[in-house]
Amino acid sequence: MLVAQAKWLPQYKKHIPAAKQRLADHVKNGTRVLLKTGHGAARLETKSVAQMTADKADARKNAGAADKAHIGKKK
Repeated sequence: MLVAQAKWLPQYKKHIPAAKQRLADHVKNGTRVLLKTGHGAARLETKSVAQMTADKADARKNAGAADKAHIGKKK
């Protein structure tokens, strides 16, 4: 991270060459941690309008179950 973000970390200027050398050594020795490709764990697929329409009944049922004060019900 230090090498990749060196532009924004001027306070570490004297440590960056050593970090670059360590990274190069790990690449040369084959001991570098592999970089993962992907979209990240927090990414969710967005639903289409058709999917949301299909899930409407389940969503209303879930909302009704969560209504502890029975606000949505008429007496």
